[in-house]
Amino acid sequence: MKHAYRFFTVVFLAASIVFGILAAAHLRLPLQELIFASEYRRDIVPSSAQEIQQASQSVWLLAAITAAGLTLLLAIWSNRQRFRERAHDVLSFSITTACALTLFLLLTKAGFEGSWYPLDTIVNKPGQLPVFGTRLLMVWLAWLLRAIHSMPVHRLFLATQGIALIAAVFMTRTWSALFIGKRLSWLGPVLLVLLLAPTFTYFTFYDIAMVFFWSLGLWAIWRRYYVLLVAVVFIGTLNHENILLLVPVSAVAMWQSSNRRVVITTASVALVAHAAARLLLNWLYPTKRIAQMNILLNAQILTHARDDRMLDAILVLPVLFLCTVIASFYAEQALQRAWYTGLAVFLAVTFAVGQANEVRQFDALIPLVIALLLNYMRQQLQLQPAEGTP
Repeated sequence: MKHAYRFFTVVFLAASIVFGILAAAHLRLPLQELIFASEYRRDIVPSSAQEIQQASQSVWLLAAITAAGLTLLLAIWSNRQRFRERAHDVLSFSITTACALTLFLLLTKAGFEGSWYPLDTIVNKPGQLPVFGTRLLMVWLAWLLRAIHSMPVHRLFLATQGIALIAAVFMTRTWSALFIGKRLSWLGPVLLVLLLAPTFTYFTFYDIAMVFFWSLGLWAIWRRYYVLLVAVVFIGTLNHENILLLVPVSAVAMWQSSNRRVVITTASVALVAHAAARLLLNWLYPTKRIAQMNILLNAQILTHARDDRMLDAILVLPVLFLCTVIASFYAEQALQRAWYTGLAVFLAVTFAVGQANEVRQFDALIPLVIALLLNYMRQQLQLQPAEGTP
């Protein structure tokens, strides 16, 4: 039986290669005129020679993909004992990838280009947009992609967000492993879909990347990689200035379990890194305004909640905070302090310079929410303790 599996695996592999070559060579299908002849749905039936050639290529390519899939299935089945040893890694990778794809599709369906954040302006003339024009890391990535291959601004945006989503989702899995273990770390990306998807409204280059930098920064704190933390603050500032809030969160989280001198030094160097990044941005694109006070605006929004975005905030935030408050009762002190410090500073900053009707302003706290929920699940399931504390 094992020899039969190997034989058919080789046959399907050879077929996939042959079909792939035929597709690349634009070879005609046997009896293709008869295959493409149809009395129904003539609007989708290829008629011209070019359309028939493209349809033939699609058929060859589909055959190649099918044969390759059968090859993979046979290879897995014939080596199923060995495959079981790595099944958890494959499952985790597959679910994490599916979460990234789901978020990307949701972004394309639910997102829109706001008149206050025109993609063409932010890509070509970012200096014309105050505040938004200082969040440029992913815009620079768009420039790099355009230098490699010219494409419309909207596609450039989606390409950068696809890269940011992959980085954020897989970094969330790495961060989640500290609280639920490696085998169940895919639960982090699943929670990320539930928490991040409701915040998709108007397109921005920086929101998804912000989740990545906060996840990486928190992971660096818990693993005590202080140099990495400083680097995250510097590079993350080029993406969004709220990475500065990671500094007090990290200091409070590390205060009890780490050397006080190390905590103070790390926080001080991180503040210098943030200032250096801000100076670099201001040198590249001088601006007189890096923030806008919105205290009166937020007071009006909170007392006259009439727009849809405020309704989203009312529906999402209380449930989110209730879950995390309950979960925080079961968390270690470092995680508790990090969560309540982050929540306090974000509420203060949002009321001062943000907009209370935008749930997306709390995206940076999503990694802490995921950590609290996974830590609660780990305790309820009586799994192994977390891998470490800061």
